[in-house]
Amino acid sequence: MTYNQAEKISSAKLLPIVSELYGLHGYTFTSITAHEGGRNILFICEKEDACAKILRISFLHDRSREDYLSEVEFIKYLAENGGSVANVYESLNGNLLEQVTRAGHTFFIFLFQKAKGEMLVENGYRYREGAPLSEYFYNCGKVLGKLHQLAKEYTPAHRRFSFFDKFNAGYIDRLIPNSLSLLKEKLFELIRTLNETDQSREAFGMIHFDYNDGNYNIDFETG
Repeated sequence: MTYNQAEKISSAKLLPIVSELYGLHGYTFTSITAHEGGRNILFICEKEDACAKILRISFLHDRSREDYLSEVEFIKYLAENGGSVANVYESLNGNLLEQVTRAGHTFFIFLFQKAKGEMLVENGYRYREGAPLSEYFYNCGKVLGKLHQLAKEYTPAHRRFSFFDKFNAGYIDRLIPNSLSLLKEKLFELIRTLNETDQSREAFGMIHFDYNDGNYNIDFETG
């Protein structure tokens, strides 16, 4: 299923179901334009005198229900323990995600808080007035450091895949043709070296794989 097909089904058939599942009657749903290759359909849900929310509908089948659960369970853990993340809402059924099948396709539905503030690009790539840029870099590091500290203490109910579950000798062998034998052997060597590194809880664990200013908002009142 393509992104455009999933978006049409989401708008026409899923939004009424979402309203029932999450008690969003009276909210307006505005589509958020996805970046190229986007894997989620996104809507901002707004209602007068209520906090805005972000609806995410995932339609690709390269992740299982357990994979998605591992993600939102971790987000909920971070939010409840001081991590600067937008928390996930439970549905009226008490679920962190809802699974709906329409047009012969399964969709995974999530509802999040809307993160406070704006992205840096929305502020013209300017940091807050009167504050040194060093404050921005310090706060970025502080937020990421807190997430890593919390990750080291986390025991998942649904385990996220490990680096070596995905990137291993079997994967390299399938990916690289035998005609590139030198490249293949160098990658095998790299995987062996990585496997020998410290994998204790202090050194090896969950990270944010794409921590950049396109993936977080900044509260420009406080930094």
